[in-house]
Amino acid sequence: MKKTNITNHKGAITDKDIVNVSCNSTGIKELKLRIGDNLFAIRKSRGWSLMQASNLIGVKKSRLDSLERGQTCMNMSRLINLANVYQVDISTLFR
Repeated sequence: MKKTNITNHKGAITDKDIVNVSCNSTGIKELKLRIGDNLFAIRKSRGWSLMQASNLIGVKKSRLDSLERGQTCMNMSRLINLANVYQVDISTLFR
């Protein structure tokens, strides 16, 4: 099978380009907000500060804050890690 070379205005498409496109689509924006609201609610229900949760997860406090506000995307492995740390099924983050 022939591999197609996809390019952007700067050259080859990178993983970052793919994430940027998908993170900025309308449906994804809504999903990011939903996940963020759920992360915030779960964290608060545990009585954890932003700093405590970010230390448990292994991300910077500003990154977790950005996630809770639906302003950034997160890959699936990080979402799985979050669900494990928060002790919830991953589907809980998408409800």
